[in-house]
Amino acid sequence: MGPGAAIKPSGSVVYAPGTGTVAVAQTTGHAFGLQLDNGLEILIHVGIDTVELDGKGFDVRVKVGDKVTPETVLVEFDRDIVEAAGFSLITPVIVLNAAAFASVEAVGLGSGKVGTPILEAVTKATAPSEV
Repeated sequence: MGPGAAIKPSGSVVYAPGTGTVAVAQTTGHAFGLQLDNGLEILIHVGIDTVELDGKGFDVRVKVGDKVTPETVLVEFDRDIVEAAGFSLITPVIVLNAAAFASVEAVGLGSGKVGTPILEAVTKATAPSEV
């Protein structure tokens, strides 16, 4: 798939990691594809195997074509439903087009807050872009 980072959500909301456009928004709320304005193509998969919940406990807030910013809520989820079903909430954030960049590295690891960059992509000709 590509390089990325995994987030262990402390809350029950997933925000867009940058400014861009929603390319994929699964109605089940478990996965989103974003085309960011900085050129990164991002996949966010909320939890592991959560597609099996068929949307139960997920409230999708965006649709394909929506413009997003780091303040945009992609989905809200009910932690109790996900955890009671035995699924992990570990959320991979993957750069799908990493080959278009000189490098993609995880940054800001550890406890963070919304808006804290978790990935840094260095373009082949310019300065780093953050997600």
